[in-house]
Amino acid sequence: MYELLCFYVPCPDEPTAQKLIAQLIETKLIACGNVFSAKSSFTWENVYTTESEFIIFMKTLPSKEQVLEDKILEVHPYEVPCIARWKVSCNHSYFMWVANVLTEQL
Repeated sequence: MYELLCFYVPCPDEPTAQKLIAQLIETKLIACGNVFSAKSSFTWENVYTTESEFIIFMKTLPSKEQVLEDKILEVHPYEVPCIARWKVSCNHSYFMWVANVLTEQL
């Protein structure tokens, strides 16, 4: 079994999401990221709201977990960003691509 970590991180707009993905790829914290448009509903400061957000779905190695979370917290514009993650199994060739991308010399 080949295990990766997938991260789910909502952003306020597409440019923010794309900039975050670029930073994380450049620093070899993620191998790739996808951006999806979403409508999010939540309560913030006792007010119910619905807003457009852009969700980043990222793939990385389990060894990058804490450093990746720390970097997201450092640069994310939200006061309380959602940084959700889960382990996933994947095919060997995809795992090897991710591992090679994230372990190449800078």
